[in-house]
Amino acid sequence: MMNEQLRQVLLAREASNVKRYHTASIIREETVGQHSFNVANLLMIMTNGQCPHRLIVAALLHDMGEPKTGDLPSPVKVGLPKEVQDKLEEIEHRALRAIHPYADLDLSEEEGRLLSLADKIDGLLKCREELRMGNKEAIVIGERYVSYILSLTDNHETCRYFATECIHAFRKEYLV
Repeated sequence: MMNEQLRQVLLAREASNVKRYHTASIIREETVGQHSFNVANLLMIMTNGQCPHRLIVAALLHDMGEPKTGDLPSPVKVGLPKEVQDKLEEIEHRALRAIHPYADLDLSEEEGRLLSLADKIDGLLKCREELRMGNKEAIVIGERYVSYILSLTDNHETCRYFATECIHAFRKEYLV
């Protein structure tokens, strides 16, 4: 029988290796582990180093349930009936709890918004990288991220400035 800690480590490694953007043509693959690392770093930068510990933990763990569901593209998730979305979220949550049963993932509404924003900005910056490598198909995905980002920053001036800078950096790659 396997030691519980070893089992958790192996599950975490499996989760970090889930490939993102598997339904899109991309030049450089990205894993959940790379993405989660980037989201945690974005949060540290966006908060000028004042990011609460539980928010960094949530950033590192936010996609760890994806070995059970896969990395579903946002338009697919949004297009699903609410009960299916809830069921997928429940499956992901159980998978994450199997790895980290002790993690404090109870975020405030503001922390949840910041995590979602950092998640979307990282996606946008991934699209910028793809554009820089010549992948014009990243424009459509990137513009979808722009819409999400703008909706998340409607009433948040502090984050809106940084988000706008990221949007400009992305658009600069194809609006030459």
